[in-house]
Amino acid sequence: MKTAIIIPAYNPPKSFLQLLPAIHSITSSPVIIVDDGSTDPETKAYLDNLPNDILIIHQNNRGLPGARNTGIRKARGELFLPLDCDDWLEPTFLEKSINLLNLATNKSFAYSYMKLEGEARGILPKSYNFFEQLFTNQIPYCILMPKFIWEKLGGYDESMLNGYEDWEFNIRLGVNGYHGIVVPEPLFHYRVSSKGMLKSISIYAHLDLWK
Repeated sequence: MKTAIIIPAYNPPKSFLQLLPAIHSITSSPVIIVDDGSTDPETKAYLDNLPNDILIIHQNNRGLPGARNTGIRKARGELFLPLDCDDWLEPTFLEKSINLLNLATNKSFAYSYMKLEGEARGILPKSYNFFEQLFTNQIPYCILMPKFIWEKLGGYDESMLNGYEDWEFNIRLGVNGYHGIVVPEPLFHYRVSSKGMLKSISIYAHLDLWK
């Protein structure tokens, strides 16, 4: 099944300049980068010189959920995978996730364990229980899922500019009867940084965002 990888970028960390070639090299799937109004000259020059088979979409800054929605809307094919610009995948992520979805016909999306990078280290197992999902986000943002589900749910909530937009979207998945299956391997590398949205913004607005 054809899968598009959606990568929002707004003045991304310099690590992105090294990670993107690696992401591009491990998959034949289309890679769509949404430049969400970047102002950094180095970022703009880098994006302008990427290979033609990477689709670059430029837009005024709309925030992470708006950038994801733009990329998914542009994607062609049955499946999509959101990936932030400072995270990366093991080469087998897509193959194993697609195979698992094909075998588990009663499941709607797939994700994997997380391998923490940067300011935290270790393997973070993930499992799914809808009741627990209401209180703590049990699912990574990086989930492989059919585009028609995103369309049915109306995409990510673009008003959630301070984070937790993936948590809210994951709750709507469960409310609408869409449940996931986990690949029990750390195939998704998640970078933890005190400068990232979760640590620098979302955690301080937790109660408002959760409500």
